[in-house]
Amino acid sequence: MNSIVKLSLRFFPKSLGLLTAGFLLACQVPATQQPQFEKNLTLLSVLPLSGSLKSKGPSRQRAADLAASQINQAGGVNAQEIRLEHIDSGTQSSTAINAVRPFLAAHPETPFLIGASSSQVSRALLEEVTKHETLMISPASTASFFTGGDPEQHFFRTAPSDAYQGNILAQRMIESGLSEIGVLHLNDTYGNSLKETLSTALLAEGARVMASDSYDAVDFDQPQSITALQDKVKSLLNTPIQALCLVGYPAEAPLIFNAWLESGLLPDLRWFFSDGLKAAEIVKGVTSPNRLDQSLGTVPSSAPREESSRFESDYLAAYNELPVSFAANTYDAVALAAFALQRFASKSTPSLRQALQEVSSPPGIPIGTGVAEFKRGLEALAQGKDIDYQGASGIVDLDAQGDVLSDYEIWTLKKGFIFRVETRSSLIQD
Repeated sequence: MNSIVKLSLRFFPKSLGLLTAGFLLACQVPATQQPQFEKNLTLLSVLPLSGSLKSKGPSRQRAADLAASQINQAGGVNAQEIRLEHIDSGTQSSTAINAVRPFLAAHPETPFLIGASSSQVSRALLEEVTKHETLMISPASTASFFTGGDPEQHFFRTAPSDAYQGNILAQRMIESGLSEIGVLHLNDTYGNSLKETLSTALLAEGARVMASDSYDAVDFDQPQSITALQDKVKSLLNTPIQALCLVGYPAEAPLIFNAWLESGLLPDLRWFFSDGLKAAEIVKGVTSPNRLDQSLGTVPSSAPREESSRFESDYLAAYNELPVSFAANTYDAVALAAFALQRFASKSTPSLRQALQEVSSPPGIPIGTGVAEFKRGLEALAQGKDIDYQGASGIVDLDAQGDVLSDYEIWTLKKGFIFRVETRSSLIQD
């Protein structure tokens, strides 16, 4: 029987505040031991606090803040305090560029940009960071475009490529006895890339993509924008499909599901979801969420590990909530940036790129999450030793193209709640 972990799609109970005091003591250094810094080192964070991913961004930003705080409690980077300058990407390329461009122009020495979340935004920002020799570490941009799409190597990520996710989604559809598939995907780098990977994988498995369509992010203040998406859903439902795979973000999901329910078409349709849809908001306002009970989704995940559990405990203690998907990846992005900067300054290393790969991969002293482990890692690097950071999201070994491998969680919906079904490894993929 599959082990099942139940996650509420409601807000986490405030009663968990009773647990935070003990956890908080575990993840903080007493005030009398707080390091005193004369200099600071600024990293730029570009995460979605508004737009289609606004339900994810705040938690990811808090995870970044937690990592920076713990690095500082551990002594900082070369005795400098890490500071994060936060910019809201708006889940829009233009919004992000209009904010990042003047910031980097005024602070061209910024070594790292943590973000973006959306692959479309990350792709748009790549030109800006390249101009200033700033390195980008995205915690959630999974489009396969980035594998080999950045020859000057300014882009790294702590989330795996969609090349693996498309294969796993296709496998689950075939295993469910489904062979006539529809795909509805966001019309951006993320959605288009995953749609192509998924279609190729389905064809290789003997299935057929009977119909597919793309949609733009909805402007909910414009009725015609809402109607356009509803019409696309109904058009797909008028084709002979057994399953519909939705590739997108939470904001539009309830609108899509209600369009299906109100149409009365394909009542037994099976739904499959990409990683960007694992959020409470996807069933908010859905008239009959139980009709989605047989759905399946994927999201990068690591098997339970000491480092992951410590991060979740520290996050819960600090913020009285559980982290969302890719929050652990955001925490790891900040930690890797800090370790790379310490390595770069403390040992002869040709570039920050090389330092980033050295601190993330073996050989080296294994370093985990939290203040004590960060202190141990920073001290080892200051002594010229090698480390191998073992992150909250996984082992985060960055390869020559800035990619990582990951396990994938298969999840489902049951009466408005998310359940873990199983975990599959991307290591078995071609």
